[in-house]
Amino acid sequence: MDTDRTTEAMKPANADDVERIEYLYHRAWEFIGTPERLPSGLFQSAVHYRSLLTGRVGMLEVDMHPCKTVSLALSLGWEGASKWAREQRDDHHGSL
Repeated sequence: MDTDRTTEAMKPANADDVERIEYLYHRAWEFIGTPERLPSGLFQSAVHYRSLLTGRVGMLEVDMHPCKTVSLALSLGWEGASKWAREQRDDHHGSL
């Protein structure tokens, strides 16, 4: 799979998209309060997707729980990573 092309296709159309993602990311942290309260798979998928959109490579140190999230997000795209995150959430935190 051509990850460069996939990454390029997932980049935002303009700077407003990046700002919107950053805003939602920070609002989620304000609402949740601590990373321990956020389902880990969902958090990692969201952070990795945000890193792709903003052109940042990799994830933060606190985001490195199962490293396979990175390859899932790249190989399956956002939908596949989101599905995996939902399964992780349900397995570890119960259905919401």
